[in-house]
Amino acid sequence: MAELSFPAVPPQTYLGIDVALKGAIPGDAVQLTEPFQKPAGISFFCYVRDVDIVRICAKNNTGNLTLSIPSAAYGLTIIQ
Repeated sequence: MAELSFPAVPPQTYLGIDVALKGAIPGDAVQLTEPFQKPAGISFFCYVRDVDIVRICAKNNTGNLTLSIPSAAYGLTIIQ
C-alpha cells in the first residue's frame, strides 16, 4: 500500500507519482488497487518505470475541468 497525494490534474492531461516497490523490474505488469472514492473523470494507470520504482498516473479525462484528487491509499502488486 502507498498513501499518495496527487496535485490538481488539468483537463486532458495526466500526472505521475513514483513509488518504491521492491522487486519490480521494467517489463513486469503491475496491478493497481484504486482508492474507494475518486473524482468522476479521473482514471488511473501504472507501470514499472525502473528497477524497484513504479509510476502511478492519474489522468483527467474531462474536457475543461481541473480536478483535485483526495489523498488515499493505493495497492500495488507485481505480476511476473
